[in-house]
Amino acid sequence: MRTKEFPAPDKPPSNICTKRSSAYDGGFEQHLVDNGVYPVGYGGRRNVQKPHNWEEIKAKLALRRP
Repeated sequence: MRTKEFPAPDKPPSNICTKRSSAYDGGFEQHLVDNGVYPVGYGGRRNVQKPHNWEEIKAKLALRRP
């Protein structure tokens, strides 16, 4: 019987390709849109609604951090 090998916890598997996206990347805005984050004035979504707990979100953002 063959055992499955697992990578060390601090080392990512070598067969997985990861790409970072940053605000300086040319495809950053497209990456946001592809994942449901729409910039102000984005024309692809006309009927974007605020979340049902918008007031709670605003209240928590207004709290001062320790």
